[in-house]
Amino acid sequence: MVRAQGLLGQEDEVREALAMESSQFLHGPVVAQGARDEFLSRVWHAVIISFMIPAGSSALKAILGINAAFHDSSAAVVAQGRLSVLAEEERYSRVRGAKRARVEATADLPYQAISRALDAAGVSFADLDCVAYSFDPELRMRALGSAPEDPGVPEDGYGGRRGEKRFRELILRTEELLASRYGRRVPVVFIPHHEAHMASAYYSCPWEETALLAMDGIGETDTCVWGLGRAGRVERIGSIGYPHSLGFLWESMTRWLGLQANQDEGTVMALAAV
Repeated sequence: MVRAQGLLGQEDEVREALAMESSQFLHGPVVAQGARDEFLSRVWHAVIISFMIPAGSSALKAILGINAAFHDSSAAVVAQGRLSVLAEEERYSRVRGAKRARVEATADLPYQAISRALDAAGVSFADLDCVAYSFDPELRMRALGSAPEDPGVPEDGYGGRRGEKRFRELILRTEELLASRYGRRVPVVFIPHHEAHMASAYYSCPWEETALLAMDGIGETDTCVWGLGRAGRVERIGSIGYPHSLGFLWESMTRWLGLQANQDEGTVMALAAV
C-alpha cells in the first residue's frame, strides 16, 4: 500500500470524459438540479482520485477509484488514460447515501458500484494496476495526537482513541477485502481527502488556472483547504484544521432542526433555497 505523490498530467482527457459522462448521468433518475449537482460532485470525487496516482506511473492501464471512508460511496474506472465509467453505490443498493457514517461501516465497500463499473468498462478486477482510495489513514493517525481532546466524543467513535484505531485498521483492510472478493491482490493508493476534493473541482472546470476551496466536516484532520489549480497540477496553499469546522456547524444545525446529522445536511441545503 502506498500514498499518492503526484498527479497524472491528463487534465484535458479528464475534462472531456467528465463532460461526456455528466451529460449521460443528467438524463438519469435524479430530477432536482441540486440533487443532480450533488450526485455529480460525489461521483467526480471518485473519478478524480483515480488520476491522483504516484508520479512516474503513466504506464498504468487500468485504475479503480473508490470513495468509501464515510458515506456516499462510489466507484470509477479509468482505462487507457480515459474515464470509462463512474457509478454511485446508492443507485444500485437503493440505500440513500449507500451507508451511514460510523466507524464499523468503514469496511462496507461499494461492491455493487465497483462490479457495475468494471463490467461497463469491460475491465476485470484482474486487469487493474492499482486502486485509489480517497482517504489517507496514516495521515489521520499522525495528526491525531495533536488534536484537542473532546470529552463529548465516544471512545469507540470518530475522534475517540479506540474508534480512531479501529477506523485506521478497517481502511487498511481495503486491499485485503478486495482481494477476498475478487480473487486478486491489487495495491491500494491512499489519497489525502481534501486534495481529492480540490482535484475534482479543478479537473472538471473549464479553466486552465483557478483558485480552489474544499470545505466539509473533516477529512483526515483538515476541515477546509485552499489551493491553486494550474498547468494540470493542484497546489495546496493553506488549510484550517479540526475542531474549527463549518461542516460540523452545519451538522449541528441539521440535528437541531430535528433531522438526521451526517445524513440530512443536503435536505437542509435544499430547504435553505426554498
